[in-house]
Order: sequence, then C-alpha cells, then structure tokens
Amino acid sequence: MDRDVARFATVFLASLVVAEATLPDAYRHAASHVTLALLSLVVADLGLALLDRILPRRLLPDLGGRAVLVTGCDSGFGQQCARRLDALGVTVYAGCLMPQGTGAAALKASTSSRLHIVPLDVTKDDSVQAAVQLVKGTIGDKVLWAVVNNAGVLSVGELHWTSTEEISKVFDVNVFGMVRVTKAFLDMLIESKGRVVCVASAAGRLTLSPLLVYCMSKHAVVALADGLRLQMRKWSVGVHCIEPVIYKTNLSEEINIRSALNRGWSSCPSEVRQQYGEEYFTNYSDRIVSFSIHTCFKNTSAVVDSMVDAAVGASPKITYSCVPSAILSLIPNSINDAIHKLILRTKYQPAALNPIWKKKVKE
Repeated sequence: MDRDVARFATVFLASLVVAEATLPDAYRHAASHVTLALLSLVVADLGLALLDRILPRRLLPDLGGRAVLVTGCDSGFGQQCARRLDALGVTVYAGCLMPQGTGAAALKASTSSRLHIVPLDVTKDDSVQAAVQLVKGTIGDKVLWAVVNNAGVLSVGELHWTSTEEISKVFDVNVFGMVRVTKAFLDMLIESKGRVVCVASAAGRLTLSPLLVYCMSKHAVVALADGLRLQMRKWSVGVHCIEPVIYKTNLSEEINIRSALNRGWSSCPSEVRQQYGEEYFTNYSDRIVSFSIHTCFKNTSAVVDSMVDAAVGASPKITYSCVPSAILSLIPNSINDAIHKLILRTKYQPAALNPIWKKKVKE
C-alpha cells in the first residue's frame, strides 16, 4: 500500500472516530462502516510493514540470462554495484569514463569474464551510441534487463560565484547524461520488460544551500524517474529511484570538495571575490569540509544493496531511501532488501527527514 494513502487513511480514521460520537443517529451507522473500512486499510498496512521486515528476500530467477549496464563504474557506488551484480552471475556492462584507468583495471581484475568494461562518456552522443552497439554485439542470447544510471558529478559553492559552464557541466552529466543513456537503451528494455534505475539523492527532495546546483540537478533526476515511471508503465518497464544521503565516496573526499570550491572561486569575476572577501571564502570552505567529514556515512552497503535490488530484485521498491546499515533495523531495509523484495512499496521518505539523520547532522 502507498505510504501516503496509509497516512491519509489513518488521519481520516482518527477524525471519523472523534466525529462519530457527535453525529446524528441517522448518519452514525454509515460512519461506522466507513470507520471499519479505513481501520482495515490501516491494519493491512501495518501487516504489510511487518511482513516486509520478516519475510525472506529473493532475487529474480535466471540471473545468468540477464545483463545489466551500470554507468560511472570508475569508482564509488557504480564500481561496487558492478562487482556485486557480477558475483550474482549477471552479465555486467560497466560504463567507465576512463576505460584504461586504474579504476577500470581494478574492476576487471576483481571480476569474472562476464563483466565487460565499456568506454562511456554520458555527455557524448557518439560515446553512448558506441556503447549501445557494443552491448548489442556481445549480449548474445541474453537480454538487457536493466540500466543503472549512476554516473554523476558534484558542485559545491554559492551560485553567485559558480560559472554557467560549471552549472551546464553538472546538468550535462547528472541529468542529460542520464537521459541520453536511458533513451539509447529504452528499446532493448521495452523488449525485455526490464528496468531503469536512476541514482538521485536525498538532495533531490531537500535543498542544501552549499549544494544548490547539485540539488537542482538531483531534483531533475527525481522528476525524471517519477515521470518516466508513468510513461513506461504501458510497456511493463519498471523505473526505480535511489536516494542516498551523504556517503563516503570520491565525491565527498576533502580534496575533491576543496578542488570544486577553489575552481568556482578562482573562475568568478574579481569584483565578486572582492564583495565576499577571502576570509568569507576560507571560512565557508572550512565549514563545508567539516560538515562533510562529520556527517558522511562510511558504510556504503545500503546504497549498493539498493542499486542491486532495484536492478535484479524480485519485487523492488519504486524509491529507495538509503541509510546506514547501523539504523536499517529501525526503518524498511534498503538495497539488499530491494534485491529480494516480496512486498512492493510506492514511496519512502528521504532519510534526511528521519529524526536519527537530523540528530546525526546536529552532532
């Protein structure tokens, strides 16, 4: 049951219970029936939530006959997801921006022959089309079951000193890159009745001031997933959205955050730098780095589990709100759960709205 529907039913039920005592006798009988119906919905939702926690999880059958394309596999979530899928027996097409780089080499060395390194720059149409031809030429009798859109870049800093070129780059990778790849493989996914997985962020629901441009792009990704899901329903193609909070990846490393900040600051007009002053920029940068260091979760398994489950889970969630494994027991499980999911949920609140997350941010 949709969580929003369940919440509405609960509130409406409480209102009816209160109002029933004051209704005239002629309407009280009808109100009792409505109250009973809504109570049944609430109890059913609680039962589904309980089953969601205790029932065994399962994967789709015949994983050996399925192939999955993952973008952004040079490092981070994409690389970990590719490794996990390979270990499950899936044929993996690992899109790498630097196919000759150390990340791609390490990935290939640690996986089976089923994993293919695919040169892929999601900002280039010809690179994406070349990837399509590579997949079609090597997939054999398997089906392309899922495309995991993971490639992404970070932007940090105030809009006033962020160049339009930088903003365009962020959107070209995070949004248009996802659109390019998805559109290029949609025909194959429609044929297999497979899945599109969009890696967004909790920043796609909430906006953090220093991450304004990044948040803008992730809001667009969430909209893409929500809209495409409706469009693909007629083809029985699933569309799933992964929404991690802040995790320890290459994007959140101090050196990369400071590099992004310095790049924007140094490229903005001198009069803008004079308006803010070097002291402001230094303090601003230190606060952002400190926030990242003290709020990043190091255990990325929740995110990787969600990506894998969305790709090959028996009954994946529509939206995965990824939180650290230490607090998974307090809310519905994320990625690994999604891999084996028996109960279909339609919406999960971002972890940033969770009181535990708020407490950690304050600390």
